[in-house]
Amino acid sequence: MKTIDYRLTDSYLEPAGGANLFADHPYRLPDCFWCYDPLEDRPAVNSLPAIAAGYVTFGSLNNFFKVTDATLDLWAKVLLENADSRLLLLAPAGSARERTLEKLSRRGVDSGRVEFVARQSRQEYLRTYHRIDVCLDTIPYNGHTTSLDALFMGVPVLTRVGNSPVGRGGWTQLSNLGLQELAALDDGEFVRLAAGLAGDLPRLEKLRGILRGRMEESRLMDGPRFARGVEAAYRDVWQLYCKSGL
Repeated sequence: MKTIDYRLTDSYLEPAGGANLFADHPYRLPDCFWCYDPLEDRPAVNSLPAIAAGYVTFGSLNNFFKVTDATLDLWAKVLLENADSRLLLLAPAGSARERTLEKLSRRGVDSGRVEFVARQSRQEYLRTYHRIDVCLDTIPYNGHTTSLDALFMGVPVLTRVGNSPVGRGGWTQLSNLGLQELAALDDGEFVRLAAGLAGDLPRLEKLRGILRGRMEESRLMDGPRFARGVEAAYRDVWQLYCKSGL
C-alpha cells in the first residue's frame, strides 16, 4: 500500500543488515516490538506443578492454527526424550484434537500423555498455566501475547529461533528478559534445552519464582518508555518524509 511506508519492529525480530521480506521499510524500536499489560486478571504464580505431579508437563496455549506439522514433529521429539512428561494443549473439541492425537501417535507419542483444554475466560486461561511447567513455542510462527502471558505466570517458554520476524518473537521476548539461554537455534538444541529443564526441577522452581518480577522490571512492561519510543518513531518518519520532498 502506497500509504504505508514503515513497519514498527525491533532489532531482534529483524537485525540490521538482514534481508527485508516486506515492501515497507522496517523501523526498529529501541527495545522491543511489544508492550505487555496483563490487564486486571492477575492470578498468583503457584508452586511448580511437577513437584506434586511427579512428572513435568509441557504445554502450549497458543491459537491452535499455529500448531503446524513441523511444530508437532518438534514437540514429539521433546516428549520422546522425556519419557514421563505430559503435554497440555488448548484446542477446540472435535477433529482438531483427533488429528493431533493421530499425528503424535504416528510419531511415537501415546495419546494418554496428551491433554486438551478448551477456550476459556481470561482468568481461567491464566490459571491453566498453574498446570504447566514449561511452555513449548510454535514454529514457524512463534507465540506472541500468549508467550508473554506464560512468562508473567512464571512459566518459562522455550523458543526455536526462526529466519523471519514472525519466527523470532520468542527471541525478542527472552532477550529483553536476559533469558537467551531458553532460545534454540536448531531443533536438536530445542530438544536438549527441554530435556535439561525437565531434568532440573530446582532450576524450574527458581525460574517460576522470579519470572513475574523479572517481567515487571523489564522493558517488556515499561509502558512510558515504549510510548516514548513510538512517539520518537512517528516524529522521525515524519521528518524523513518532509526531507524527501514528496
